[in-house]
This record gives sequence, C-alpha cells and structure tokens, in this order.
Amino acid sequence: MNVDCIGCGNSFATEEVEVFRFRFPADRYCPFCRNAREVQETQHTVDRLFQRAGLPLEYRDCRLDSFERRPGTGDALALARRWSTEFRQGSDPRRGILFHGATGSGKTHLAAAILREAIYMREVPCLFLNVPSWLQRLRDLRSYSGGEELEWTFPRGFKIVVIDDLGTERGDGWSHDRLYSLINDRETRARLTIATTNLELGELESRLGKATYSRLSKLCQSVRLDPRSDYRQTQSAA
Repeated sequence: MNVDCIGCGNSFATEEVEVFRFRFPADRYCPFCRNAREVQETQHTVDRLFQRAGLPLEYRDCRLDSFERRPGTGDALALARRWSTEFRQGSDPRRGILFHGATGSGKTHLAAAILREAIYMREVPCLFLNVPSWLQRLRDLRSYSGGEELEWTFPRGFKIVVIDDLGTERGDGWSHDRLYSLINDRETRARLTIATTNLELGELESRLGKATYSRLSKLCQSVRLDPRSDYRQTQSAA
C-alpha cells in the first residue's frame, strides 16, 4: 500500500498489517525520514551520555588519532588503541589501564579519548572523576540524601569509570577510605576502570596504601608515559 510520510509528506510504499481486523500501514515514515530519526535519536543518546559522564570541556574533543606521539609515549598510545579497538568491537578487555608519568605527559588525553570513543561507539554510560574534585564534592554532600548527586557519591552503573589524578588528594584517612571503597567496588564487580597518576608506582602504593593499590593493580594494567616535553605546552603551541 502507498501512504504519505508523516515526516516529509511524500508518498511511499509500505506493507500492510492487520490488528484486530483493522488494517494499518507497517511504517508511517519513509526510509529517508526513518533513517534521519534514528540518527537524531542516536545523537540525543550520545549527548545525554556525555552530559552524565562529567568529562571536562577541555577534554571533550580528545581522540586517540589526535594524540601527538612523542618519544616515551608510544607504548601508552599503542595500549590505548588496542584497548579501545577491543572494546569497540564488542569485547570487554579483561583489565583497565593505569597511565602513569609526569605532569603534562598526555595521560588524561588518552584516558578521555578512550571514554569518548566508548560513548560514541557503544553508547554506554561512562563517568570521569577527577579525584581531588570528586572528594571535595563528597565533603560538600556528606549530608545529602537523594537525587542524581548520589552518582558522584558512589558511582555505580557505569561501564567505564576514569579516575583521574590519583595521588593528588589529601593524605587523610577519610580520603583513603573513599578511594578504597571506590576501587574495591570496581574490582569486586569487575568493572572497567581507567586511571591516571603523576606518581611513580611505588609512590602511589605508599600514598594509597597496600590494600587499595593491590586492588588497583588487579583492575588495571600499568603503562608509563615518559615524554621529553610537556604535552599541554606542545598542544598550546600547535
């Protein structure tokens, strides 16, 4: 049967279906409008996931193919690409990644690029947590008892969580307990986790404590970035 598309008004052919002896067109949108609606719905989903992810504006355009490879960063970039490719193809990697290296080495760019690709390619819920900001938010919300802010209080239900700037938090017991709870929950539930730190691994273990670091080591494969120049300065000059 021929019907008029309710999107553009053009006539198109479609099958006829019968429901309780009444006959209806199988489609009300022509193929062009139907495809346009699917693209629009996908974009709405991606926009919503990005808004929920909390990725800082400065990192929303980070991509693996825009990362400037320099001496000392090749292993980290190669691992990020392998990990992202495996995830994009529908297989969850067994472990996440811990990027470690000096300030400005490009760790957060790689972590943000992985998160960005995961949202675009598989439309999965992800979360970006900057550790000092997250802990400060928890302090501000100690008495809070409901609403979407609780996602930040204890992030569950996210396919991938990026834990950025591990080791820059206050070294008090309360902070240690919050980080242990977060990392232990991710490890217990076998949830994919990407982490970054400016510290050497031995320093990070001392800062986090053996129990937390042990769980982080099970969660993530570590890879070092050791570039000869500051990545942020290089990007600013480009």
